[in-house]
Amino acid sequence: MSNESHPFHKLMSFVEEYNENRESFNMEKLQLMREDIAINLLLLSDSVSQTIANAESKDYDRKRFYAQREEHYRNEIDERTGKNHNVADSERLARLDAKEIDEACAFAYKQKERARLTVIAIQQILNSISGRISNYSK
Repeated sequence: MSNESHPFHKLMSFVEEYNENRESFNMEKLQLMREDIAINLLLLSDSVSQTIANAESKDYDRKRFYAQREEHYRNEIDERTGKNHNVADSERLARLDAKEIDEACAFAYKQKERARLTVIAIQQILNSISGRISNYSK
């Protein structure tokens, strides 16, 4: 599937068209626009679901990484004291090791939030179109 035919891009195209021409649309065109937007929102559901699943997976990976690194450091001898690292040192050292996984997790959360906000905005646009259609019916 090309980028232009992806439901997100088609959806954004319909939203842009609605934004630019909403004042000139008649009831029939508004209804068609609402249907096109709703259909593409439905088609986007797999991508949104995958984005949410990716964020949850990255969060799990991050938690597992921290647990493994903290355990590793608790079993390692601290050169300064000659004893195993304490809990606070283990946590600090694990955080230092976790830059990459923290960044990946933050990016996944950003994508998840973008998907959530997109769905909310599209629902509001659909409500707006419904309101315009009902004004024609009066």
